[in-house]
Amino acid sequence: MKMTYAENFIRSANAPQISPGVMMKNIIFPGQAVPRTPEQVRNQLIKISPAHQVKEDSPPFLLLHGDADPIVPMQKSQVFYEKLKSKGVDAQLRSEERRVG
Repeated sequence: MKMTYAENFIRSANAPQISPGVMMKNIIFPGQAVPRTPEQVRNQLIKISPAHQVKEDSPPFLLLHGDADPIVPMQKSQVFYEKLKSKGVDAQLRSEERRVG
């Protein structure tokens, strides 16, 4: 079974001693009730996703993404970039070889 991005993050080495509920409450969903179902987790992740916060009057963006980033896949930057462009926001996406961040 393929894990979601949130499940991968929760189970990552970043916080092996923290339970998923605590991780989600304190890091992924600050100030929010802990989601109980996969659908609630998905809906909350969509709600807080930067790509879903883009508006026509958003400022210009320069996105730099390292191709060696083990946490955030390049696809996430591409989705954000495409959302910015679809709203008419001036944006550039640059991929840096063998870099993280």
